Amino acid sequence: MIFNNLINFILKLLVLFLRIIIFSISRIIIIKFVLFETSRVGGISRTIDDFLYHPIEKKNYVKYIFIYFRELPISNYFFQNLVEKEIKKIDKNTYFFDNSKFSKYLFSSFSRFPFGKESFHRPYNELKERNNLFFNYDYVKNPQLRLNSKESTKGYKLLEELKIKNKKKWICIHNRDSNYLKILKNHENFKNINFAYHNYRDSDVNNLIKSTKLLLEKNFTVFRMGRIQSNKMNFKQEDFIDYAFDDKKSDFNDIFLLTNCEAYLGSDAGISDIPFISGKPRFLTNYSLTLIHLFHHGGHYLSRKNHYPFIFKHLYDEKNKTKLSLKQILKKGLNGASRVEDFKNAGVIPIENSEDELLDLTLEMANYLDTKNFNTKDDYEIQKKFWDIYYSNTNYKRYEDIPARVCSNFLLKNSYILE
Repeated sequence: MIFNNLINFILKLLVLFLRIIIFSISRIIIIKFVLFETSRVGGISRTIDDFLYHPIEKKNYVKYIFIYFRELPISNYFFQNLVEKEIKKIDKNTYFFDNSKFSKYLFSSFSRFPFGKESFHRPYNELKERNNLFFNYDYVKNPQLRLNSKESTKGYKLLEELKIKNKKKWICIHNRDSNYLKILKNHENFKNINFAYHNYRDSDVNNLIKSTKLLLEKNFTVFRMGRIQSNKMNFKQEDFIDYAFDDKKSDFNDIFLLTNCEAYLGSDAGISDIPFISGKPRFLTNYSLTLIHLFHHGGHYLSRKNHYPFIFKHLYDEKNKTKLSLKQILKKGLNGASRVEDFKNAGVIPIENSEDELLDLTLEMANYLDTKNFNTKDDYEIQKKFWDIYYSNTNYKRYEDIPARVCSNFLLKNSYILE
């Protein structure tokens, strides 16, 4: 007890001394401390985005230093190392350390002080030019993530080991479930966190069976992705690999498959960011209609140049026994709802996409991969109508007619959404 108190006292002195130094030199050097969210793949990928903004930061400060503390446990060591190497190429004044008792105290202490808050946040939080930069960023022409030739050669050996006939074209599919976060909760850093608020995003992998069959018919190999999934897919066929349960699964192979796929079809879990920042088409399923604001001012969803069709879960009103239209959702105050309790308190149940809805999106994806186009006059009209309703019932600034595309057949077959 006495020893722990002594350690805490020493930590307080160190942090106080550090705060004084940072404040004293802030006109010459800006030092920022950032939690590197390495416990989640999405957290690792988002960190690359921070460094899209660095040219803007350099206009404001003579010199700056970013110190990142890795959040343990690390979800994918290869991805973490790859991202750190890429970041160091962009900015040599960036340093990475494992999280520790000292860094935890540092974060909690800094957040309580005015000048401390300035020193403790992600780089992009203060940048006014943020939206313009993302709007014009083209992930296809300028992917943020690439494997070198040696790494690619190593990856293609995986396909040989799996005896896959079609070694050049594959699709990665994915369903989100809660198993990874259930296991993560056992780690000392997350024992007091209840991740169940995410569960509304979960979906059944077996609803992807029809889509998988279609992709196999079109001569794609299909990899079902995932690090720690609850259930195997109830499907077996040549050139389909339930990679989430395969003994070839590894940190490196995860990244190789996702950065070199023809396209990604699946949930908006952090894993979906990897193909996206690698310049690969991403077709999202079971998205939440309450979060479509992220498509025009939030992270990887923001680039206007790289939007592909998506579909979202239906929201069922328990009281009125009906599915809610887009306008009803917005009028009900659900825009931005992102926790299980948000839906429960509103008396609303999210209903995941059916096999046929997923198949419609897969058909649109396959057509795009074949023609590189999904624009038709009818498609434009229904897309515009969707966004007309959205913007007329929110206060967001509209930068263009169609900031993101919904699967056309999904809207046509679920006309209630546009009522």
